[in-house]
Amino acid sequence: YLVLEHVSGGELFDYLVKKARLTPKESRRFFRQIISALDFCHSHNI
Repeated sequence: YLVLEHVSGGELFDYLVKKARLTPKESRRFFRQIISALDFCHSHNI
């Protein structure tokens, strides 16, 4: 099973396609969120 949190803004892929280019600030924000999620999974042996 895969449980995902609902995000009101939609998928990251769709956002990237629509925007075509991220600002450095947006890139850092998304990167931090992704790394945080990976760290959580790793710390829980997922």
